[in-house]
Amino acid sequence: MITMGAVYWITRLDSICNLVSVGALLLLIALIGVVMTYPIWSDEVEEENKIKLWKSVKVSFIIFCFLAAITAFLPTTKEAVAIYMIPKIANNEQVQKLPDNAMKFLNGKFEEWIKDMEKKGESK
Repeated sequence: MITMGAVYWITRLDSICNLVSVGALLLLIALIGVVMTYPIWSDEVEEENKIKLWKSVKVSFIIFCFLAAITAFLPTTKEAVAIYMIPKIANNEQVQKLPDNAMKFLNGKFEEWIKDMEKKGESK
């Protein structure tokens, strides 16, 4: 049985995904800014600071990749509901009986229509 807490988090998935996407985008913009401006100030920076800078760029890139992966694999609210509900509906015995009942009904109607057409054909 699904709890109220689970329903709450399912409804929050879109917001969480948007938040992670914005974080990844801001981090990417910062990384591009650092890489693009590096040649301008690289002569003024000591070698030790350059190493620290590139380590932080590498860590930032890894974090960006992690955030991008979360964004890619985190389902939206609609997808989460579908993931939860489709198996329940597909495995429900009442839902499986519905097509059988519908086919019986349609077969009965088709037989009635055929008999009506035969009667109309005989009366001509």
